[in-house]
Amino acid sequence: MDINYKAIGQRIRYYRTQKGLSQEDMAELADVSFVYISQVERAQKSASLKTIISIANALSISVDSLLVDNLKRPNRNDNDELFGILYDCTKEEHDILINSLVSLKDILRQYNIK
Repeated sequence: MDINYKAIGQRIRYYRTQKGLSQEDMAELADVSFVYISQVERAQKSASLKTIISIANALSISVDSLLVDNLKRPNRNDNDELFGILYDCTKEEHDILINSLVSLKDILRQYNIK
């Protein structure tokens, strides 16, 4: 099985930008160089398991959040679908979409729609 380093890099970039971290900030938290973070995000370098764990810890996320596209399973879950929608959004677009979902959920519950 080949590892999809491009997907890992995209997820690292997504979570990093959602947390408002620059590549330099991320590199410092993960104890790697910012050039390396840039290369990993663009799939020009393959991150080791140790580095992936360091990055996940720096982002306060689980390792499987970064590796999910590489896992074999019969069905993708809702988090994967949501990620696909949100991963290339700007911070403003992300916030609008999340706020809209929260509002929609409140409306559904208000009217007992299941």
